[in-house]
Amino acid sequence: MTVLVIMTQLVAVFVLTASALSMSPMFPTFSESFDLNNTQLLLITGVCILSFAYANLIVVPCSNIFGRRLTFLVFLSISFASYIWEALASSYTSFIVARVVNGAGAAACETIPMQTVADIFFLYERGRWTVAYLSVGLLRKTSRPFY
Repeated sequence: MTVLVIMTQLVAVFVLTASALSMSPMFPTFSESFDLNNTQLLLITGVCILSFAYANLIVVPCSNIFGRRLTFLVFLSISFASYIWEALASSYTSFIVARVVNGAGAAACETIPMQTVADIFFLYERGRWTVAYLSVGLLRKTSRPFY
């Protein structure tokens, strides 16, 4: 059962963070659709990364107060809702706000899996699952589309 919990979180780490950070191949499409310059295109990824980083200041206390599962599911739902919002965005401003929400929703995948590993496994078992988490993170970074 514990392996299933960790494996579910590892899949979520791969999907949520890869989709949050892999927008650069679509820059030509965004440039044509919204008539954007280079600064505005870079802002598409930049605001997501900033909210991804700063949302962890909210995720960690929430996971300690309300529990890991509830926090993970809430932020997962926020992230999926932001995907729909991004797909339906008809203006650049709406799209940028959706990207901020996307980064905030995906932020739970940076901290909660490591907290779960520390909660579930004994000290001598944590290394294996920490390496699994970091390997999925590395795989995510190397397998995303480049343009």
